[in-house]
Amino acid sequence: MIEYYAHSLDDKPEKYWQKLDVHLKEVAELAEKIAKAACPYDKSFAELARLTGLLHDLGKYRMEFQEYLRKERQGGVETVHAVYGTGKALFEHNSLAAAFAISGHHAGLYDAADLDLLVNGKKYQVRDRLADILNRASEKITLLKFKEICSDSDTPETRCRYEVMIRTLFSLLIDADRLNTEEWEKKQIFDRQWKRKVVLIESNILLEKLQRECIKKSTDAKNAELKKLRNGIYEACLNKGENSPQGFFSLTVPTGGGKTLSSMAFALTHARQHNLRRVIVVIPYLSIIEQNAKEYREIFGKKNVLEHHSSVDVSRSDEDPAQSQEIEKAMENWDVPIVVTTSVQFIETLFSASPAQARKLHNIARSVVIFDEVQTVPTHLLEPLLDILRELKNRYSVSFVFCSATQPAFKKSNNLKNGFVDDEIIEIAPNPDILYQSLQRIKYTVERVDSPWTWQDLAQKMIKHNQVLCILNLRRHAYELMVAMRRDLEERNIRNLDENVFHLSSAMCPAHRLDRIEIIKKAA
Repeated sequence: MIEYYAHSLDDKPEKYWQKLDVHLKEVAELAEKIAKAACPYDKSFAELARLTGLLHDLGKYRMEFQEYLRKERQGGVETVHAVYGTGKALFEHNSLAAAFAISGHHAGLYDAADLDLLVNGKKYQVRDRLADILNRASEKITLLKFKEICSDSDTPETRCRYEVMIRTLFSLLIDADRLNTEEWEKKQIFDRQWKRKVVLIESNILLEKLQRECIKKSTDAKNAELKKLRNGIYEACLNKGENSPQGFFSLTVPTGGGKTLSSMAFALTHARQHNLRRVIVVIPYLSIIEQNAKEYREIFGKKNVLEHHSSVDVSRSDEDPAQSQEIEKAMENWDVPIVVTTSVQFIETLFSASPAQARKLHNIARSVVIFDEVQTVPTHLLEPLLDILRELKNRYSVSFVFCSATQPAFKKSNNLKNGFVDDEIIEIAPNPDILYQSLQRIKYTVERVDSPWTWQDLAQKMIKHNQVLCILNLRRHAYELMVAMRRDLEERNIRNLDENVFHLSSAMCPAHRLDRIEIIKKAA
């Protein structure tokens, strides 16, 4: 009997290669397990995930692909394999969802027209070749008889539901496939059993750590009134997190109200109450992400917090190689208790056709997502975003918290047809209007300017104040103003300029920027 393989190792003989039937069975089992974790109340989704895993590499039963593994031919049209599992999913199982997931697990999601051309066009001769492939596969694996039952209803809601299901199936297939291959490779290369580390959320333990930090901050607080207000917000978050059903929430707290820790208190309590798997904090600005992630790591420990955005460079961190590798793996699928990421990263995960971006989507299921500074979400993305958030809430047990000092116009209107109706979103904060009055910290005045100021003019005006912050549009302007201020202070024989004048911009590396912020905080 001919042995068929899924993966080879360049420097190892065939007895060390991964057998194809083993790979298909194990990916099917893992995909089913992931589907049950993401959507535990939908048995048919788990069955569909198992089918998708079993068929994803079916085309590797072609002799042309086996010759490719043995380096007996070059890669090309004849060695493409995903198309044949796609064909079986469509022709014999009536599953468009499985077809989309299988066809895209290397190349990325196809659109409907390209998918049709892929399986029905002449290039791959899928219908003609499928019988021979299935004959070879049936010697090793038992092919399922599952058939997908599609809804006859064609409404915006059912289309969105099907799209999210396809994307989630696509995501979990990619993760199951990559994890199984990685586990096999590690075992062969290091000649030992290897299992990925999964850090499960322990809400009670994390809440205890958070409570200790809040008590410490409360003890250190000098303003009794501010301390009382923050404690009230924190207690309201704990209460709402424990006693509210899953859904949409808003936390309308002015700057200074302590929403960073209070929103986390809600999320952890809510996760404990509803048996959720993780907390995902979505923030628009890198400067805020770096500060919040640092604070969360100090409270909860490094192993519990993943910071994921474009500026994170694990290779240049001070972590040991093994820890750096764990962080890189966590970035691929977000399998950690607390994720701190950007709006861009989160939204791309929801809508991307890329396997790398979509891989972590299934781990958004059964989580609490905190949208911080939510008013920054681009208006042209609101309609599709709200559609997919509703589907994640309704079918995948995701609760959303929208945090902001100024809540955005997410309500239903002529410009936002699918916006929230009045009773769809629950406010967590006690009496937001009173909070705003109590936490009023800034008074705005507009100074009349009759002629343009030079940087020197602005520097001289700033020097008159004991503490002053100047926000400019461009990074080079911030630098030019700093130079002007230092020059002016030097002329006045003021020393220790590094302790008195600070420049902050995205031109600085994250670690440098965080160091400067810490110095500023201590000096304040």
